[in-house]
Amino acid sequence: DFYKVARDVAFKHEALLDIPKLPADGKDVPVIDLLAFTPVPSTATGETTVRVVVGLPVAGEDDAGRAIRLALALVDALDGIGSDVEPELRLALAVQRGVALLKKPSKNTNRSPGEHIFEIEEATAAFAQKLARQARGAEILVGGRVFRSARNEWNFEALPAIDLPDETPGGTGASKSQVEEDTDPGTKRARVYRLRGPKERAQRLRERRSSDPGGRLHGRDLELKALRDAWRDVLVTKRKRQIVIVGDAGVGKRTLVRQFIEGIGRDEAVVIRTTGRVGTAMTPYGVIADLARDVLGLAEDAEPHEVERRLLRAMPLIFPGEESSREARSALQIFGMLLGARGAAPPGEIDADTRRQTLIQLLNRIEQRLESDKPIILVGEDVHWADQDSQELFAALLKVETPRPIFGIMTSRPEARILMLAKELGTELVVLDELPEAARKELLAERFVPGHDIDELIEQIVARAGGNVFFIQELLDTLIERGIVVPDADDAEYPGQLRWVKRDARIDVPSTVEDLILTRIDSLPTPEKDALVHAAILGRHVSAPVLSQLLGRPVRLELDELIRRGFLSPADGEYRFKNDMSMTVAYSLIPHETRVQMHRAVAARIAGAVGYRVGQDDALIARHLELAGDDGAAADRYLRAATHAIDLGGNADAFRQLTRALKLLEPNDHDRRFTAHRLREEILRRMAKRPQQLRELHLLRKEADATKDPGKLATAHCALAQFYIDVGKAPAALRAAMPALQYARDANDPLLEAEALRLRAAIARLVGNAEESLQLADQALALIDAAGAAGTTETGRPSSPVLIARATILNQRGTTLWNIGRLEQAIESYAEALVIYRAIGMSRHEARALNNMGIVFAALGEYEEALAHYKSALKIDQALGDRSSIALKLGNIGQCYSDLGDVDKAESYLSKALTVAEQTGDLSAAADAAVSWGQAKMQRGETKAALALFERGLSLATENRERYQEIRALEYIALAHLGVGDPPEAALEMSRSATEWARMMPMLVGIIYGLTFLGLALSRLGRHDEAIAAVDEACVHLEGSRPEGAEHVYRWRAEILTAAGRVEEAKVAAARTAKEVEAKAAKLRDPELRRHFLASRARAV
Repeated sequence: DFYKVARDVAFKHEALLDIPKLPADGKDVPVIDLLAFTPVPSTATGETTVRVVVGLPVAGEDDAGRAIRLALALVDALDGIGSDVEPELRLALAVQRGVALLKKPSKNTNRSPGEHIFEIEEATAAFAQKLARQARGAEILVGGRVFRSARNEWNFEALPAIDLPDETPGGTGASKSQVEEDTDPGTKRARVYRLRGPKERAQRLRERRSSDPGGRLHGRDLELKALRDAWRDVLVTKRKRQIVIVGDAGVGKRTLVRQFIEGIGRDEAVVIRTTGRVGTAMTPYGVIADLARDVLGLAEDAEPHEVERRLLRAMPLIFPGEESSREARSALQIFGMLLGARGAAPPGEIDADTRRQTLIQLLNRIEQRLESDKPIILVGEDVHWADQDSQELFAALLKVETPRPIFGIMTSRPEARILMLAKELGTELVVLDELPEAARKELLAERFVPGHDIDELIEQIVARAGGNVFFIQELLDTLIERGIVVPDADDAEYPGQLRWVKRDARIDVPSTVEDLILTRIDSLPTPEKDALVHAAILGRHVSAPVLSQLLGRPVRLELDELIRRGFLSPADGEYRFKNDMSMTVAYSLIPHETRVQMHRAVAARIAGAVGYRVGQDDALIARHLELAGDDGAAADRYLRAATHAIDLGGNADAFRQLTRALKLLEPNDHDRRFTAHRLREEILRRMAKRPQQLRELHLLRKEADATKDPGKLATAHCALAQFYIDVGKAPAALRAAMPALQYARDANDPLLEAEALRLRAAIARLVGNAEESLQLADQALALIDAAGAAGTTETGRPSSPVLIARATILNQRGTTLWNIGRLEQAIESYAEALVIYRAIGMSRHEARALNNMGIVFAALGEYEEALAHYKSALKIDQALGDRSSIALKLGNIGQCYSDLGDVDKAESYLSKALTVAEQTGDLSAAADAAVSWGQAKMQRGETKAALALFERGLSLATENRERYQEIRALEYIALAHLGVGDPPEAALEMSRSATEWARMMPMLVGIIYGLTFLGLALSRLGRHDEAIAAVDEACVHLEGSRPEGAEHVYRWRAEILTAAGRVEEAKVAAARTAKEVEAKAAKLRDPELRRHFLASRARAV
């Protein structure tokens, strides 16, 4: 009997009795036969299960509420049937939300046309059964997803978490994230809630108001101004005016209205608010009934006699002296019927027109009883949930002429019937779209503590949630629940504001958002739903021709309609999902087998298209192949895409693609893994991320060792040697370069052998053996020339690899010549490399050669030539979008202007250089810019600010293990301490340590400046003989080396000699300073630059 009643109850609540299966004809079936036909899961105690499914074939936003009302009805049904049965029968219930796969019945089945074939996902069924076993008799327990969906309408009590079933299987990608969200972070335990009952309307409204974020409104200034202007117009003209605020769920309609209402004084107007809700969307005059309960102070479950009593008490207030009139009796009957009073007339006794007219007259009477001297603001929120009768009633009311000014504000989703009604009434529309980019980031930043590093998190949240405020807030709440972001304690510096603590945690779609999107997708017409779901296969950007081919029909009309519905937005002739969440939810609706087929089809179509672009399209192909499970083919495409991205300067994109490739490649696929690690190491070297680069080099060597290929072993050792050269560790570099040379010879590869020789030349330069360095470079060039002669192209020119190798060696040779002061020859070497790079179209290397030439011109005192070369290099990097190299060029330009004495321009470029370097993670360029900026500050006399920048540069250089910048920063910290008048002992130790480090490298410019600053510190201590000896040694190194700023060294020597009382020698040193200044000034053609230069040197002298 109960099974049959359960089937009937389910039918009344638009649900399906899934277990047990009952005949559709309603005939009695013996229980034993029923159990044989449909096995019912049971426990060891003999309990049986009833399973009812809500939300098929189309999900609705009120499914959670309907399921709870159905559960209560089933409890009441069993109580009625089992009241006389011993032992007492009690029903324990659980409500869980999950996934079902709906299938079309085949033609060969005997099922009726309206019958649905579906499969409940095993994970959902297992958890629901586990939850039901935890419930006691007549108790209803719900999972976390149901709680979050229904908490606006129902009260719940949180219970201790329960263990998830061990047998819970995998399920779909969507369901996996749902289960994880229902569990405590890091455990397999699920949150559980006990139903306590429905919320009263007053409680709902109170919580609705308090749930609005209290902060300022973001990105809605124009819309708020429109409301305020309309309100002023109502007050001035004393007429009615209505505005409907239209926007998708979650874009901030209610917050906009709240902000407007808060700007109205308490005595300025009478504000009446009502809210439509999904639970009463199909109840005639449901909104009017809600308002009446609010006015009468009635609970929703008030007894009929209490309803009748309150109505009778209210009659004299509305119909004073006319309580017995026909109009009053009709009003009493109608409201009694709406509110469930016992004495209400049967519906048939009052026709629909009479009911509507009576309600209009009654509401007009109530309006007249309100404070007559005040205008009315009537707020109707979520009117798309208002029943048709309530909507028509309000439309009629707005047409009635009244002397009182009335301002109506309604909020609605962009539904056709609401837009049509607004058009009929001549109502103005204010359309809210998603927040603009800046407002999204502002909204998020306000939730976090000031200065917290959250740029990456903000980008992730904005990508997932778009500009939908509800999505953003729900996503933040989910991150708080999972402990990914944590609010500061009440006694902390920023109470309640958030900190990002779990930076590697994944960001999933919150269940509340997923339920809302699922409902919206389910309610779409079938062609639009198919187009949206299959568009998710293509990713965030959707091409109409590709989607048409995927579906086998035109889809542009459906895509245009999906723009109107707020799922997509136009983007450069194509379409784009407004946010990742909508795309993710739509994608989860496709069965796994179908996804695989579609991803393969899309990948094949892109690869076979006439417009296929090698490298550029391979990342997209790789993603589709990966999602189809074709790991090997996907990895190949990722490697192609990464190579292309590296050539274009897209280091971050390339690194992500290489990471994906490594995850997909088999552990024993050493050749392709070697290629991926080699490219990753190249990217990390460009980005100057030294610790990560060293780890990558060890992985590269591991793969090379596994292949036992001498060519790969040579490449790995060469890369390791280059790393140690870059960080100034010559002995370690030599240990790596020696086997590299032998491996290259074993591989019989002259280009690799030349590279190994080039590295040994660089090592020789590092340890001060300039002549040996030049000899090794010449040997490498000879190998290259021989290889070029053996294998020329059809044009008679050596192949590109040969030319690239030659240019690389020439660059190395130019650096050695620069270090030993043979600057003109250095220029020639760099210039030849520049010609090669231009000939073969290697713009990035061209920029590097131009930058190197600029450094040499600066050392020659040819500052204008240096600036021209630096700026040409910067222009190339900007055109390539190579932000990792831009910081270096900006820093060099800033340093050049600082040397010229134009401190304003210097600081402008150097501040930009430091910002870009820190944004790109280039610690080397950041350290260089910080120290150079400190030098500019010292020119201004701002020595304390300079000291802070020098210390910042030292910290960055130490973190990056870059000895050159460490020495430079330490020496200038010593100078700054002397400049602010600190005890000279600290400066003495710093300059001595820096000088020793410079000798060990060796670093000639570091030795010169270290000895000079050592002399200044000794001079301050009164140790004049030692001071003179130190600065004289610096001048000996200075002769012939021609480093930048030689005039400063001669000036400091003059100061030291003056302090020692050796006035004549000091005058000679000062004259040498003036000579250096005059020589450099004579080379400046620009009068403005010459003026700045002379003024700065005059101050210095």
